Amino acid sequence: MDSLVRRGASSFDTQTCRFTISGPGWSSMLTGVWEDKHVVTDNTLAGARYSEYPHFFGRVKQLMPEATSASIVNWAPIGRIVSTAPDISVSFGSDEEVAHEACRVLKSDGLDVTFVQFDEVDTIGHTSAFSPDSSEYLAATQVVDALVGRLMEVVEDRRANTDEDWLVMLSSDHGGTRNSHGLDIPEHRTVFPILDGPSVETGAKLEETSVVDVAATAMAHLGLEVDSSWGWDGSAVGLKP
Repeated sequence: MDSLVRRGASSFDTQTCRFTISGPGWSSMLTGVWEDKHVVTDNTLAGARYSEYPHFFGRVKQLMPEATSASIVNWAPIGRIVSTAPDISVSFGSDEEVAHEACRVLKSDGLDVTFVQFDEVDTIGHTSAFSPDSSEYLAATQVVDALVGRLMEVVEDRRANTDEDWLVMLSSDHGGTRNSHGLDIPEHRTVFPILDGPSVETGAKLEETSVVDVAATAMAHLGLEVDSSWGWDGSAVGLKP
């Protein structure tokens, strides 16, 4: 991930929504709107307005019906957010299984957009601490770093051997302190988007960004225009003019 920061665009003060847990965080990132619209405030996803504010895969399909998409995750409830349109939607019980399947899927031809989610850093944070002072937490981040490296090997191979222009975006859904998160405080709201690819401004430091910019950036990279009627709150960031 350090190498992606050096050659891509990044921010280490980007903000997620005020409900700093997975349900609201992933909902905001993947639908492009804040919790006042998708109304998810906890991990039950109760009352979610995904029919009105769908996962951005649904918007991709709306504008590009032939597009193919995949969602490969460890935190299973994401499947309810993504249920609107993916050609592949699977969940596994470990990050290793997620990485294995993601590499397999990414090697296949035809995918236009892929979402991959790892969860075990969060698990270790709850049992150890969300802190660089925790050796267990640092070890968990190093494991995920290696898994990201395996995915990047596949992406780099596709970049080298096809005419595909792959944009890679990394981000967490929330931060944490001690053994928890969920408060509306900077340590819990701050996340770190990292963008990599030929279309990214090399070395750019993203400013005034938020998790709702992720979906808008993906749409811009695909050459698809966000319709104002969707009510999206984010905008594309980090891409070359």
